[in-house]
Order: sequence, then C-alpha cells, then structure tokens
Amino acid sequence: MDVLQVMRAFSCVVQAGSLTGAAERLGTTTTSISRMLSNLEAHLHIRLLNRTTRRIALTEAGKRYLTRCQQILELVETAESEVQQQQRLPVGQLRIHASHGLGQRYVVDLITRYRQRHPAVTFNLTMSNRLPDLEEGYDMSILLRDMPPQLSCSVEALGSVQTVLCASPTYLARMGQPHRVQDLSGHACLASCDSERQAQEWLLHGPTGLVRVPLTKPPLRVDSEEALCSAIVAGLGIGLLPAYASAEGLRTGTLQQVLPAYRSAPMGIYAVSPGGRQPDARTSTWIRHLQDYLPGLVTRDVEALCA
Repeated sequence: MDVLQVMRAFSCVVQAGSLTGAAERLGTTTTSISRMLSNLEAHLHIRLLNRTTRRIALTEAGKRYLTRCQQILELVETAESEVQQQQRLPVGQLRIHASHGLGQRYVVDLITRYRQRHPAVTFNLTMSNRLPDLEEGYDMSILLRDMPPQLSCSVEALGSVQTVLCASPTYLARMGQPHRVQDLSGHACLASCDSERQAQEWLLHGPTGLVRVPLTKPPLRVDSEEALCSAIVAGLGIGLLPAYASAEGLRTGTLQQVLPAYRSAPMGIYAVSPGGRQPDARTSTWIRHLQDYLPGLVTRDVEALCA
C-alpha cells in the first residue's frame, strides 16, 4: 500500500465530500478510491468514515487521522517544493575540494565572483593535493593532472597550465646559469611528488624535441607547489613550476626562468563530480562559472611568463 497516495485519497474524499468528487480531482475511478479507503481502514483496524448513499462523515478516529494526514502531506509538499526550487535556483552549500595551488591561486577568487551573482550559495572549500572520496559529501574536486582522472565520475576539462623551469637569482649566481638541457645534470633539480611523472623525471619539450631529464638524487621531493616554490626562492635548486605558482615570483624577481625555450607538457585542469547524480542549479551554474572565467585567469598567468 502506498501510504502517501492513500492519505491523499482520504483527505481528498473529505474535502470533496464524496468518492466521486475525489475521483474526479485525482483523475482516477470511484472504485479505486473506495478500495484505497477500505485498505486504509483495514490497515489501521478502525473505521475512519461513516459512508451512506447521501453523505460521508468522519468518525472521531477519522478526525484525528485527517489532522495528521494534512500535516504530513503539507510537509511532503514543502519538501518537494524546496527540492524543485533547488533544481531551478542556485541555493544551498557547495562542498568543493581543490588542489592546494589551484585553490589558492584561482578557486577562492572564483568563489568570490560567483557569490556576487548567487549569494544564496555558500561554500565549504577543502584544499589538499590528494583526491578525496567524492562519495563522502563532496560536490566537486578541481584537480591538476597529467591525464584526465580515470574514475567513474563526471569529468569536465577546464583548460591547461604551462609549467616552466625556475631558480632563484642567488642560486644562479652561485651555481651558474645552465645554457643547455644537458647542463641540468650538474645542478640540484627538485622533484614534485604530486605528479608521478615529475617525481621520476622531467619531460621537456624544446627546439630539439622531447628531452628526458632523470631525477636520480634530488635534494628535495615535495608534494606541495607552494613548498616547492619556497625551496626554489630560498636557493635550494631548480624546479618545475606551473604558471600560477611561478607568476608572482617571476614578476617580483625572486624567481628567474631557466632554459626558457624548454617547458614540460601542459597539465590539465579538471572538475570531477560524483557520477550518477543529476546536477542541481548550484552545481551546474558553478561549472559554467568555472568554464567562463578560469581559462582567462590561467591565460593571464601564461602571458606573464611570456612577458
């Protein structure tokens, strides 16, 4: 027995004053309404209505049951209305995960811009370089990866980021400026553990094509772009940084490009959402917001490299 359906039928019979009137309102037959009422009374083991050929009257139990039915049906209607409104209008909280560097450089700014248009949406932002379990309540993860994530999730490509070799002026003054890729073997090359590829070697594209630079004994391996950038600025060695992590240091002069003709392959930015969900208004408008604004912010940092 569909309890909500039967409650609606019972309430409608009382409001219409007859089984025929209730059947017309609900788009069904008088026989179906009568059967539902009989099943309900049998389920409750009590009579709710006194029915004659001329009128229908509530019993005392029926009056009490009608009050509760109306309260329950109103709550159900309110819940359905709220959910439907959430499908139409961006409201509620978005729980977002982002790679630490992307989060600091872009995502916080993008959240600020988004909330200027949709103030009814709030954010819970977690920043780490490890992909969380999206089924633990996350609406989306924004990641920097060599390849698209191989997950049973919804994946949106949001552009790519250039990466460049950087060192501090003090390091280059002490160790000398490398002029060829082969010169890197005599330098301290710092490794990023966040990328499996960059943890073992650098794959650099330049005038002579693809060149592999093994990272056999790096003085530092780190899984944070911010920590890697700090180590480079401190003069620990040469490192491979994304445009957004190196742009400010290159602008202020605390970083210098090394072998500017060589860069690694761009890394992709991806928005990953749990699979099997119908995106609501807050999620779909947030994705469109990322698509509209994030590529421009990334291009700004790439242009800073060229400058």
